[in-house]
Amino acid sequence: MRRSFLAGLMSLAAAPALAQSEEVRDPSGRVVGRRWRDPTSGTVHYYDLGGNRTGTASRDPTSGTVTRRDSSGRYSGQSWRDPTTGTVTNRDANGRVTGQTWRDPTTGTVQSRTSK
Repeated sequence: MRRSFLAGLMSLAAAPALAQSEEVRDPSGRVVGRRWRDPTSGTVHYYDLGGNRTGTASRDPTSGTVTRRDSSGRYSGQSWRDPTTGTVTNRDANGRVTGQTWRDPTTGTVQSRTSK
């Protein structure tokens, strides 16, 4: 009982941000959480369906690199968009490439591949 009460209080604290947020969906289209962009810093805050913050993403204005951090503030990876090709490369906290996304120039469809 006490745990759910505290979780409810924490959800209320996040409510103003979540009220102005947008849904996050998995590849099948199922809603898995919400995200909110801080208008001052530009940092995107991610929340699970219970209103708990699960991480952040912030963009370096010079390089365009997006740095991701988990809910504890630990570095969890980066994404970088090649300005020439438009390909986005994702890396995990160890620097390994975990996937790439790009737009097919002929069809205009977004393509992606993941690495393990």
